[in-house]
Amino acid sequence: MSKQKKVKGKVFFSSNRIYTILIFFFVFCMLNAQKSDNSILDHFYHKFRIHLAQDQDNHPVLFNQKKYVELDSIYLFKNNLNESQLINKLDLAKSYSVNVGPEIYLVSPDGSIVFHVDKQIGIKQLNNINEHKYYKCSIFSYGGSIYRIGGNDRFNHKSQLFKFDFKDKNWHFITTVLNHNYGFTNPKTVLVGNKVYVISRYVKNNFNNKRLKNDYVYAIDLNDYSIDKYNFDYTDFTEYFNEFFNKHNYFKVKNGIGFINSQDNSKAMIFDFKKRPQG
Repeated sequence: MSKQKKVKGKVFFSSNRIYTILIFFFVFCMLNAQKSDNSILDHFYHKFRIHLAQDQDNHPVLFNQKKYVELDSIYLFKNNLNESQLINKLDLAKSYSVNVGPEIYLVSPDGSIVFHVDKQIGIKQLNNINEHKYYKCSIFSYGGSIYRIGGNDRFNHKSQLFKFDFKDKNWHFITTVLNHNYGFTNPKTVLVGNKVYVISRYVKNNFNNKRLKNDYVYAIDLNDYSIDKYNFDYTDFTEYFNEFFNKHNYFKVKNGIGFINSQDNSKAMIFDFKKRPQG
């Protein structure tokens, strides 16, 4: 299910990632028309003003509540957004972004509020604030819908799968993956065909607050919501999984997910779920 890849050089960056990073800083300077010194960058990040996403063709898209910029190798599209509908306390830096067809959506850091990013108009909030929180959940899309799995409310960790309904603007419970009182810690998801694979090195027992080693990768069929699990020893790849996942040490690949070695960033491990051994 996995293969190790030696990457030349000391830092693992593909040409696409370098391209995106260069665009990121270029557009940031263009949007702000200011000198990008350390104080400005610090102010930029901590004020949660901007979000880097991608469109359906994997081209980088950079936006805040006032401007929207999309770039590919051919042209630049830049648009000023409607400032009369600015959303108070919207944390763009920590929000999740997800593509549903040609549209880009944001999900709040607590996993509860969904926003539509309209490049002509602006960012529109679709549902009301929910008292239930799902920090460090995993957000993905399938079949024209947005899904959420896992997350925590600062106390209890969860393993429920929810689906967002665009008609009634609410999250609807689908199924629970783990036994009651257990939840994933910082799960990551990989969509392959009609199945989503859930990777979480640890699970939490909410009854006694103990963190336990997870021995499985879970697979959910998004057509009938049946659940399978496959034995997997995360301890064999400690240098890749470390304590927790973070957005800097993993990357999506076709049919799988890749992790950068935390001890030697010239190495990466790719998990190909389509080539998973049977049995």
